[in-house]
Amino acid sequence: AAAVRTAGGGHQVLVGYLVTEPGFDLGQARERLADTLPAALVPRLAPVDSLPTRTSGKIDRAALPWPLTEPAAAQVALSPAETRLAGHWTAVLGVPPSGPDADFFTDGGTSLAAARLVSVLRADHPDVAVGDVYAQPTLGGLARLLSGRGEAEPDRPPVTPMPRRAALAESALMVVLLSAGAVRWIVLLAALGNLLAPPWAPALSWWWVALGALLFVTPAGRMGLSAAVARLVLRGVRPGAYPRGGGVHLRVWFAERFAERLGVPDLAGAPYMSWYARLLGAQVGADADLHSPPPVTGLLKLGRGASVEQEVDLSGYWYDGDLLRVGEIRIGAGATVGSRSTLLPGTRIGKNAQIAPGSAVAGTVPAGQHWAGAPAFRQGKSR
Repeated sequence: AAAVRTAGGGHQVLVGYLVTEPGFDLGQARERLADTLPAALVPRLAPVDSLPTRTSGKIDRAALPWPLTEPAAAQVALSPAETRLAGHWTAVLGVPPSGPDADFFTDGGTSLAAARLVSVLRADHPDVAVGDVYAQPTLGGLARLLSGRGEAEPDRPPVTPMPRRAALAESALMVVLLSAGAVRWIVLLAALGNLLAPPWAPALSWWWVALGALLFVTPAGRMGLSAAVARLVLRGVRPGAYPRGGGVHLRVWFAERFAERLGVPDLAGAPYMSWYARLLGAQVGADADLHSPPPVTGLLKLGRGASVEQEVDLSGYWYDGDLLRVGEIRIGAGATVGSRSTLLPGTRIGKNAQIAPGSAVAGTVPAGQHWAGAPAFRQGKSR
């Protein structure tokens, strides 16, 4: 009989209750199930003396034992690190581990359960990731991994507030940004005023209206103007770490906000996003598909035939405490980046590699591999 049980942490566990005979091997039984069922439907196997039934003869699932307990013979002495981990393990899965060799996924763990376990462990180990659970799924292996990293990192120095001069500079630059964003509507009002010619509205030369429409209304004009401003403002900016509130920070901030005021990110699905990337200084290979805004820094190399789907974060910079870290992003020929993924500064994606949608990638992805997750880790070869 199978039943869905809820552990203390809210995680649901699929349990298969069995009445066994002498010589029955739980490990072999689970392997047979894993060969024929999807991973999410492979139950946690629990031997029982009998299956309770109702007067109708049907299985009484409410009377099946929960939470589960391990047989006394299976209880093994655990180290202090394993004991602490076992408490979290039991809270998430509702099943105590049988010993250091207990496997998280064999005990009913899923990707969601792994994420919940990691969220609990991060109180003491801030750098633990879901990929660590997949790499070390046993109780002993994961405990050794966490022990090797030590306890929680010491508190980092507090982040200092934005320098007053930088805050004043941003306030002054906002006047320019708001004005640039308003020009589109001024052009439309001027054209409407020329057509309707109300006595109280001043007339504006159609040449000025046409020029304003070309630069601030048409997609090509907005992209071209945004790229020109970015190239001018960010001239000389290279990969590296810069003070938060410094000159490079303000220049990157202004270029990014200027593109937003012109509505350029809203054009990410347009067929000329690759053209915009080239205007910013990015290197885009032939037959490459780019459906997300490129970094305003232009620090992007997109190989021939590569594909970047919608809503991928290619900004190429992030704030790390008091530092602004800027990096180049390289995507090899034939590689694919799924929608809503994040590529951190300095990411390198090899030729024909595949990044699953919703992944967060840092570092290097070797050629021909399939990565997924946040943080992303290897899932196998590219399909």
